[in-house]
Amino acid sequence: MDPKLTPKMEANVLACLQDCDASATPYEVVQEYLENMQASPHWTEAEIGEFQTRVLRALLGRARKGNL
Repeated sequence: MDPKLTPKMEANVLACLQDCDASATPYEVVQEYLENMQASPHWTEAEIGEFQTRVLRALLGRARKGNL
């Protein structure tokens, strides 16, 4: 996938991260997003993989900084 985020991907990543911020179980939030994306015909497997990578990297970066 192109390193530049599509508007659809950017919106989904940002929404997921916001929901993660509001949750005591952020990785469960990510799992819910992934399940919803997999059930949707609007997301390809490549897009789902890219989404997962970007969200998990962001969460791990926050955890390293003590912000999670």
